[in-house]
Amino acid sequence: MGFVILLLSILILAAGVGLAVATFASGKRSAHAVLSHRLASGDIDVEEYKQRLAALGPSRAGAAWVPAVILIAIGLIGVLVFAFSSMGKGPMRNMMGGMGGMMNGGMDSMMRGRTDLTAPEPSPGASEVVITAKEFLFAPREIKVKRGETVNLVLDNRGEAFHTLTIEKLDFQIETEGGRRASGALTADRSGSFTVICSVPGHEEAGMRATLIVE
Repeated sequence: MGFVILLLSILILAAGVGLAVATFASGKRSAHAVLSHRLASGDIDVEEYKQRLAALGPSRAGAAWVPAVILIAIGLIGVLVFAFSSMGKGPMRNMMGGMGGMMNGGMDSMMRGRTDLTAPEPSPGASEVVITAKEFLFAPREIKVKRGETVNLVLDNRGEAFHTLTIEKLDFQIETEGGRRASGALTADRSGSFTVICSVPGHEEAGMRATLIVE
């Protein structure tokens, strides 16, 4: 249907342009135009020009342009409507959708911290280590686990804000809204001390830091 409208619009536009060209050409050959040309070239004087102009009557050249202008306007409107409709359904909508996705993703990252880290599902039968989160601290501040042993780390968010429990060097993160719990299985394959933070911007700086010690 859209292409039919486009085709009709182009035909109407072409007809309007053709009529405008014909009107312009005929206007140059009209008696009024010839009379004006003779006056300009000195073939007749002003008095004779006025007498002959009165005999010819008013020119209809202006009225002849009206249908041409109407056809051109209708054709242009049809083409523009099709163009904007196509942009809305295709590239323009994709571009706007892409921009919206980038903005939403950026806002999500900014408000919720790291989004590229996850944690395995809790392991059935594994022991639990509960870490409490509040505004703005973790308790306990020191967490001990054994190397190679699977434990379920539980983030108990007793605050009101969204918090994460993030161990970047172990690619581990669990997260939850205020008043909820989240858990994930952790198997540390190397010994050492690892920093635990809340990755939401500003929360680490406010005091949400702890240490995971793998023995």
